Amino acid sequence: IYSFASVSASNTLEPYFSDYNREVSMYNKFKALKTTHPSLKTLIAVGGWTHNEPGKDTCHRFATVSSSPENRQTFANSVVSFLVQYGFDGIDLDWEYPADADRCGTSDDKTNYALLVEAIRTAFDDGGHDFLITMAIPVSEFRLGEGYDLLSLSQNLDWFNIMTYDIAGTWSSAVGSHTDMQYIENTISYILGEGVPSYQLAMGLGAYGRTFTLSDPNCVDIGCDFNSAASGGCGGEVGFTPYFNIANTIDSGVYKKLELNHQTGSMEMVTTNNEFVSFDNKETFQIKYDYADAMCMRGCFWWAADMIVEGFTLEANNATSTKARSLRGN
Repeated sequence: IYSFASVSASNTLEPYFSDYNREVSMYNKFKALKTTHPSLKTLIAVGGWTHNEPGKDTCHRFATVSSSPENRQTFANSVVSFLVQYGFDGIDLDWEYPADADRCGTSDDKTNYALLVEAIRTAFDDGGHDFLITMAIPVSEFRLGEGYDLLSLSQNLDWFNIMTYDIAGTWSSAVGSHTDMQYIENTISYILGEGVPSYQLAMGLGAYGRTFTLSDPNCVDIGCDFNSAASGGCGGEVGFTPYFNIANTIDSGVYKKLELNHQTGSMEMVTTNNEFVSFDNKETFQIKYDYADAMCMRGCFWWAADMIVEGFTLEANNATSTKARSLRGN
């Protein structure tokens, strides 16, 4: 899945914030992966977290494009044109989040989102296109109940990509696991209870850690207080560090704590700077994979490939080498 494209002001699918020159070049590189992996299916994701940031021109666009039959049809037709023009095999919808008033959502979003997906599916069928439709959904039961008519959506989606990460972070009241298996299992049970079959669910694997600067250097566990977090993500994102940074710290052997939390099914590391890092490694990725397999889910996916290997490029890092790096032991 290539992330991301945008919803335009005219209710169409467009390259990320209209940056055609840069994005189309990357589309071609992405599509070229089929040369060595001919059975590969490539999808374009639309939206993402920043698309709905308050104050951005794009914040209201998902709600707007879903709000009327005319807008939904315009968008659906544009999706067909986009996929044909740029050679993608489908679309992944990532609205974060429908019905969230703090992120430009409305009370009608839950119904309208399902209608938008139906319009896209109808446009595919009417045109004789065998394109895929997938959807990224949160791991929060509250958000799912507020904004997603899961049963209706499942009638027109190929599968859901559940973002089973970011369960805890700098927004939390205390240190926590951002890939807590107990939390994940509860959410999966909720989704199944809404009538979605397990084969329509793909489970996310977070290729990064969430960090917390501990308030007390002697309190180094989940539930401890924290007062800030170090920056380490794109653009200096606070409370985030990519997997390759974690791997480098582990390789150095310089840390205060490194252990598996059997209750949460995730790893915990505390650095010499008293930074608590919640993440996954070979052992805990396997726990999550085994759960998905036992539940007869569709499979797993990474978020995201460029966080696994430092200096990642499409040309240099194929699926095999990326997986080997990310699943190594400590």
